[in-house]
Amino acid sequence: MRIGFDCAKLVKGTSKSIGIYNITKSVVTRLAKQLPGEHELVVIGNENNREDFDVEGVEFHAVDLDINSKKAILLWETVKVNSYIRKLRLDEIVFPRGFTSLFCPVKDVIIVHDLIPFYYDKHFPGVLNRVQNAYVMLRMKSSIRTADKIITISEYSKQDILRIVPKAEKKTHVILHGFEQHNRETQELSDIPENYFYGITSRLPHKNAVGLVKAYAEYYKMTDKPYDLEIAGLPDLTMLEDKYDIELSEEVKKHIHCNKFMDDKRFYSLFAHSKGLIFLSLIEGFGLPPLEAMELGVPVICSNATSLPEVVRDAGIMVDPEKTKEAAVQMKRLTEQPQLAQTLISKGYDNLKNFNWEERVEQYIKVLTED
Repeated sequence: MRIGFDCAKLVKGTSKSIGIYNITKSVVTRLAKQLPGEHELVVIGNENNREDFDVEGVEFHAVDLDINSKKAILLWETVKVNSYIRKLRLDEIVFPRGFTSLFCPVKDVIIVHDLIPFYYDKHFPGVLNRVQNAYVMLRMKSSIRTADKIITISEYSKQDILRIVPKAEKKTHVILHGFEQHNRETQELSDIPENYFYGITSRLPHKNAVGLVKAYAEYYKMTDKPYDLEIAGLPDLTMLEDKYDIELSEEVKKHIHCNKFMDDKRFYSLFAHSKGLIFLSLIEGFGLPPLEAMELGVPVICSNATSLPEVVRDAGIMVDPEKTKEAAVQMKRLTEQPQLAQTLISKGYDNLKNFNWEERVEQYIKVLTED
């Protein structure tokens, strides 16, 4: 059986594709080692991702695709990929970005990471480009309906899929991501406070930067010796104050430090030296930051929304991301109970054992090779 992966549109380190790129790389490189000998693994890629996907055990084919052209991408993902599927004599094709081609000539498998476009359409209409978001929703729904198999990354995402296409139940398989552990390079930082929380967010409303800042402001009022807040993913507080009419005292602002652009070394150095991760997303298809915190030995206070309880399990403090006082109380508790922090760190190390990539890839093999 010749199993193909359409990686032609994947470009390393590019905006929304970063997570999908890294996950696809993890799956493909391990499939190359673990796929039984009677099957062949084929990757349709591009010259920019050859380094990561043209590995031993993979038959790699680079296509000339202008990834900066929306027209070229549209033509590729709807029809042109079909010619390569036939040319390479594939028996099955996997689409890591969740869109199958029109009239796919072989068995097709889509990987659905999340259904955030539908969430925005319902909760934040107009934040995303309406035309583009409508197209994405149409293509996702159509792909879910027509694909032979669907792989998704959490039980929450599966239930989201079934709310849109109830008949997809039997062909939808949940395979949580594995976690790629690293010996991350960190350094001592001279420009940071002695004690601080680390908040990871962005300007996108589902990342809930406003909830993070409000929770910190509540926490600040509760204690005489507050930790500071280092925020990754936000350039400053101006946008939040203007858009959400947040009133922050000048004293509180002195203890909130925003960091928009950071290289990995500084990002993980700030992360590793923090006293706790505060992660209050409203929706996540999976959510890697809590697992990264556990790897770094950092306690986790995390949103209890969507897929995150499946990832964090009992290794973090779960809070309602829309009840800022609830998060604030737990932040205060974490600063006052050193033993609680140690317990969470220990549970975090244990939790990482649940996300073994080799086991995940065995699940991929079963789904991809079964009739």
